[in-house]
Amino acid sequence: MRWLLACSLVMLILVGCGENSGTLPTVEAEAGDGMNQLRDLMVESASSGPPLKKKADAAEYEGRYPIAVAGVNDDSLTIVWGKGIKEGIGDAAEIIAYQTTPGSDGVWVVLENSELKKLPSDEFKSKLGK
Repeated sequence: MRWLLACSLVMLILVGCGENSGTLPTVEAEAGDGMNQLRDLMVESASSGPPLKKKADAAEYEGRYPIAVAGVNDDSLTIVWGKGIKEGIGDAAEIIAYQTTPGSDGVWVVLENSELKKLPSDEFKSKLGK
């Protein structure tokens, strides 16, 4: 009986801790599948090791994020190698991935705080230059 109670307590703790331990990134339909997948790839890679350093590192995620990896391979999506998701960054978050070819109304970027955001071209240029 004690064993059953102990197991139940452990399960309650695990479930309770998991519910509010961060937020799931929301899908930005306007950004397209490639950028949404790229953001998700960057989030997953941050939890599994050091930041991505080359295309071969991103290729490891091809099974789960095929559109993002294809975009990185054909250079339509760019990863800032050696940068990754960081917790607690807030508004000072730097760009870690982006659309290689900006649209007329701005550039979709992934920020260090895992935010997927469209920046006006001039703001993109100034943030990328940091």
